Amino acid sequence: EFRSTVVGGQLSLLLDEGVNLEAQAGGPFPASPQTVSGDLGVSLSVVGRPDAGDRFSVNFTRDGNLDNRTGLELSALQTDPFLGEPGATVTQAFASVVQSIGAQAGQTASDLEAASALLEQSEARLAAISGVNLDEEAANLIRYEQGYNAAAQVISVARDIFNTLFNAVS
Repeated sequence: EFRSTVVGGQLSLLLDEGVNLEAQAGGPFPASPQTVSGDLGVSLSVVGRPDAGDRFSVNFTRDGNLDNRTGLELSALQTDPFLGEPGATVTQAFASVVQSIGAQAGQTASDLEAASALLEQSEARLAAISGVNLDEEAANLIRYEQGYNAAAQVISVARDIFNTLFNAVS
């Protein structure tokens, strides 16, 4: 870790004890400072007038490692009321959506129950107006079938008797 202070256009580094700084070709601190490019791909602007003793620290990380600023910004979204008018946090907006869906689901279940009751009433009225009761008609059908089977047996017995008499006479 290093801390840097810019004073009068010079860069001075305060290194922790036992920390060495080595220059790398193309890195932020090349071996020959005279060839340092004015553009290192990083920009820094200080607003206002620095006073004696003010410190500014610029640190480089490799590929964004060891830097949790993005994570801190993301965690700040949890409490930042930036959604809608008036502002709501992400958690509040999510809770509002869940509540709305739950209310709609409850209303839909109630509507389904009411529609089912109306359907049953309509079917009962239709049956009452048409005068047809399916249970009664099924019972009558079974009774008629049993009568038909009984009549068929009477005819079969009568035929057998007639055949027996005819064979006895001839």
